[in-house]
Amino acid sequence: MFFRPNLLSGDVIRITLEARAIGPDPILQISFGTDAEFSTVPSAPVNLEEDWMRYQFTLVRSASGVPMGRHLDMFIYSGRDVEVRFFEAHDLGVKGDMNLDCTVDILDAAIVLSNYPLTGNTNFEDGDTNLDGTVDIQDITNVLDAINE
Repeated sequence: MFFRPNLLSGDVIRITLEARAIGPDPILQISFGTDAEFSTVPSAPVNLEEDWMRYQFTLVRSASGVPMGRHLDMFIYSGRDVEVRFFEAHDLGVKGDMNLDCTVDILDAAIVLSNYPLTGNTNFEDGDTNLDGTVDIQDITNVLDAINE
């Protein structure tokens, strides 16, 4: 399984994986890039039907328009006693589009401001535009920069 990063031009990329345990000692590990060079923020797993779970990993570009890297389409998958039925990559757009409606506006700024200064287990939809674990002034700046473009 692989995807082409040159087809994913946005600042935010989300990987979705659906899997379920099929044995007594399930292990599922995934990292992106050679030597796991791309840090990801996994969302909490979502329970689906018949013991299936949905896992999502979000990657954010360090700067708009800067390539993610030449090895983003490489990933390391390790699994034991696990069945995978779905793997997909989506381009979510620019850093400032917090509600994922393809427009950066005051609604996106409101999401960041309503969660300021949240720390800890944050995700993109909380307003953590750079996925550093904190909704802070940098996230506000990323939204304002995207509004002005």
